[in-house]
Amino acid sequence: MHGHRHIDWIGECAGLPIVSAPSPVMEVTDDLDTHFYIHTLAVGADGRLRLLAPERWTVAGEPATGV
Repeated sequence: MHGHRHIDWIGECAGLPIVSAPSPVMEVTDDLDTHFYIHTLAVGADGRLRLLAPERWTVAGEPATGV
């Protein structure tokens, strides 16, 4: 896995799944929603590594308190 790209990206190299997560801390403020993905790997019937559909989680922003 590669964790410091600024876009969501899933690909493959030589048959190996590569997952790249967005960088939610870049240029984000507490009042905006952000998200991350949970990726699940599994072994297929043929014994090869499989990447299942990602599960997206959204973290709600919090309004500024005026402090």
